Amino acid sequence: MSNLLEQRAEALKEKPWYRPMTDEITGLLKEWLTSGEWFKTRPKEIQELILQYPPWYLYGLTSGQQVVVLNGYTESNEKHGLALSVHVVEEYNSPLGHEERTVFGVPPEDLEPICVNPIMVARFEETSGEEN
Repeated sequence: MSNLLEQRAEALKEKPWYRPMTDEITGLLKEWLTSGEWFKTRPKEIQELILQYPPWYLYGLTSGQQVVVLNGYTESNEKHGLALSVHVVEEYNSPLGHEERTVFGVPPEDLEPICVNPIMVARFEETSGEEN
């Protein structure tokens, strides 16, 4: 991870919603995601990409030095192979913010997990609360 990306990752630890990546959280979120109809209807190569790069993390985009949220998974094509779309969120890139935007065609190897995505955790908690 680059110096700038490390600074941003450290700044996120000060946020009230910050949660480190733990096996317990990851296991619960993986079970929740893979049991859903959406996941089950994806092509096998996309399922594998989702499990390798799950949506419940905030990632560092190494080529752009920004913290991003996964926005979508793209199937293989002859020119680029599997790719991701990500959203650059201004809040996660403070104090050196970036304009919010979506970036398409990101190679998976350009991402490094940083911490648990608070939006995904909130969705998981809402859904889990409804079932109990």
